[in-house]
Amino acid sequence: MERRSGCLHQVGEPVSSTGEVGIRPFSADDRHGVIDLWQRCGLTRAWNDPGLDIDRNLAAGLALLVADTGIGTVIGTVMVGYDGHRGWVNYLAVDPGRRGTGLGRRLMTAAEDRLRAAGCPKLNLQIRIDDSGGGTTEGAVDFYRALGYEVDPVLSMGRRLIDDEAEMPSASDTAAAEAELIGLERAMWATENRNDRAWLDRHLTSSFLEHGRSGRVYDRAAILASTETPVDLSSAVISGVTVRLMGPRHAAVTYRSELDGRAANRLSVWRNDGDGWRLDLHQGTPIAD
Repeated sequence: MERRSGCLHQVGEPVSSTGEVGIRPFSADDRHGVIDLWQRCGLTRAWNDPGLDIDRNLAAGLALLVADTGIGTVIGTVMVGYDGHRGWVNYLAVDPGRRGTGLGRRLMTAAEDRLRAAGCPKLNLQIRIDDSGGGTTEGAVDFYRALGYEVDPVLSMGRRLIDDEAEMPSASDTAAAEAELIGLERAMWATENRNDRAWLDRHLTSSFLEHGRSGRVYDRAAILASTETPVDLSSAVISGVTVRLMGPRHAAVTYRSELDGRAANRLSVWRNDGDGWRLDLHQGTPIAD
C-alpha cells in the first residue's frame, strides 16, 4: 500500500479458491453481499444509506476491505480512512456464524497495516451506544480493548451535511423507477421466470422472505428450490398495481392477484443497493369470497 494524496491505495491478501478465508479490496460484485452482511450484523441505520456509503468511500479513494471464502461469499468487512492526521475505521463486520474465529482481529490488523504503511500515526474509532438492551456496546469495547485500544478523554460531536433519507429521486427518475418496478413485479408472475432458478437468483435478495396467502413463510432457499417443481402461472391475473417509493433505495408495490379462482391482496418490498432492484419481502393476504 502506498499513500496517494491522503488516499489509501488498496492492496489485499491473496484469496484462495478452495474456501480458505482471504482479505482483499472491495469489488463491484461484492456490493449486494456487503450490504446484506451489514444488515444482518445490525450496522445499518435509516439515516446512513449503505449503498451511498460504499459509493462515497470508493469516490474518496479510501479502502473497503472484504473477507470472503474464495468462492464469492462475503463474511467480513472493514472500511478504512485516513485524513492526514488520524486514521478511522467503520463498518467492521463479521458474519454471525464466523464470530469467535479471529476474523475480526484479522480485519483490524489489515486495516492497521494499511494505515501504518500510509504514515498514519494513530487510529481512532467510534462505538455506537447500544439502545436495544442487547449489550453489544460492552462487547464491542471488550473486543477493542483486547486489541490494545483505549478510551480517549474526548467527546465526539457530529453534524449531518447530507440527509440520505431526504435524497428522493426526481419526478422523472420516480416515473422511471415505478415503470421498472411494475415490469419486474409482473415478470415475477411469468411462468418462465418463476420456474427459472437463475432468474430468481438474480432478482431476490439474500434475506428474502415470502409470507404466502396460505400463512406459510418461505425464505430465499425455499423459493429457489421450488423451481424443481414447475408451476403454471399463465392464468394469473394481476390488477391495480401501484408503486410507492419509500426512499432512494426501497419501494413498496401493492396489487391484487387472481389464480385458480383464488384472489389475494399482495405487497412486495423491493430494494435497490445500487446494482438493480431485488425483491426483499412479499406477502399475500387472501380475499374472502
